[in-house]
Amino acid sequence: MPENTQKQIAAKYKEDLTYYRRTHYMRRWRFWLSVLAVVGGLVWALGFTHFGGKATFFNTGPISQNHALFQNDCAVCHDGASTDMLAILPIAETRATMHDSKTSLLDTLKNATGRAYAGAKENLSDTKKLAATAHAALSTLNLDNIDHACIKCHEGMALHQPGTKAVMFREGLKELSVVAAGECSVCHREHVGTARMKLPDSDKCVNCHKDEKKLADSLKRAPYEGKLAAAHSQNLHIGDTVQWLPAATVGAKPQVVRAFADGHPAFLFESKGAKDNAQIKFNHARHFATDITALNKGKLECRTCHTPDSDGVGMGRISYDQHCQKCHSLGADPDLPGFNIPHHDPEKVREFLSSLRTQWIDYAKTRFQITDAATLKAFMDQREQKFTQHWPSSLEEVQKRVFFTGDPPMEKARNGQFLPACAKCHTVTEGAPVPKVERTNIPDQWLTRGPFKHSAHLHMICTDCHAGAEKSKDTADILLPSQKLCAECHRPRDYANVETDPTKRIAPTFGQFSAEAAKKQRKEGGVFDSCLGCHKYHVPAAEMEIAKSLAK
Repeated sequence: MPENTQKQIAAKYKEDLTYYRRTHYMRRWRFWLSVLAVVGGLVWALGFTHFGGKATFFNTGPISQNHALFQNDCAVCHDGASTDMLAILPIAETRATMHDSKTSLLDTLKNATGRAYAGAKENLSDTKKLAATAHAALSTLNLDNIDHACIKCHEGMALHQPGTKAVMFREGLKELSVVAAGECSVCHREHVGTARMKLPDSDKCVNCHKDEKKLADSLKRAPYEGKLAAAHSQNLHIGDTVQWLPAATVGAKPQVVRAFADGHPAFLFESKGAKDNAQIKFNHARHFATDITALNKGKLECRTCHTPDSDGVGMGRISYDQHCQKCHSLGADPDLPGFNIPHHDPEKVREFLSSLRTQWIDYAKTRFQITDAATLKAFMDQREQKFTQHWPSSLEEVQKRVFFTGDPPMEKARNGQFLPACAKCHTVTEGAPVPKVERTNIPDQWLTRGPFKHSAHLHMICTDCHAGAEKSKDTADILLPSQKLCAECHRPRDYANVETDPTKRIAPTFGQFSAEAAKKQRKEGGVFDSCLGCHKYHVPAAEMEIAKSLAK
């Protein structure tokens, strides 16, 4: 019967109670093998570089396409890192200490192991000490060196400006609200693949923007003189672009945002008192009227005048020649089609009016191919006779009618005017030698925090977003969609409303009109609502110098 009880095993040693003091060769081997493994590991680690080891041994994964040029040069990002552990050891001091105390290396290792074991045992038995030890260890792990390496190449990226576009309009603001940037590696992860580095998702943004305290703590106000700042909204010329800017504010608090459809603030053009400051007298409702439809031989559509520009981001500018001239002629003579007063430049208008004889001669030669002197004189006599019948005699009075009253003058025009005055559409003020016509200042861009692409919305009816256009009679009306309206489509998909018919498309064909697809999107949602779809974390490259000054 096998000896399988404690009593039977103990009976073997009842005559020899000192058995545990005798060593066994297997125990000695186990001890020395353990010591050898520890010492060998230390020697390998300390001598890794000197044994010909390469830094790529420590590579945790492939390098992305962004950084492929220096994938074999770890020091580019890991600035100050070294595979030579001897460099961090006080070799000279250790040698002197061991020499003075006559302590052997083996004794030093035994003592260090004993202390480490005792400390670990104490901490493991006390949860508070264990937590403190773990926290202390984690606090020593920082990526400051890597972040500094990022900034060496990506200069200016130390600043996180939520409305990066707003930096471009800084002269229209009294201050910029700036949030300190976090560690680069929080959002940008390397060593995860060879493709382009993946952009951060919205969760990374929400981690901070849902925390009111964190937002308040990290907020920095960067004051600006705001040379163009105003107490009211304005249409501001910035280079070749007209940008709509809200009224200047001071001390606005950051708003807690969890998603575009959850907490996102209203667009700035929705603020109280905001208006379109364009200097053009335009009545949208009038252009949808029945008599205009009949005159145009068909209803005017929004797309008749409003078409996406070449890059599909905004709408192309309204041009008199392309969009207005067909209905709003600048003809100076009812009998001569195409005999038009110049548009846009008051100086050219005066030159045209002061040289009517020359203009008529050029018209006769090019339009009717009149070349002989007699026929040309008869043509000129007829034109001058008709002109003097209803036009003033002096150039100043003719000019006044063209700029301010029209032809015939507005008070006498019972059935409309042949030549509407410039003031019918434009803001015109007296001036010498010619009146001053204000620039139209029609905004090219309305959003100050991010872009908008019309080309991605061509499947929709214009009035889906610009519902107020058909009834608007005032240029000052802002006819843009609200944030809440945009969030009807730009939100997580509502699967309770998803149609299960597999023959129906979830998304429209890009660029093709489809009222059904637009209706489906509003019902179900599911159109991307990523933060990075509209907002850029870092300041644009063109604004780097400004970013660096703000970061100080």
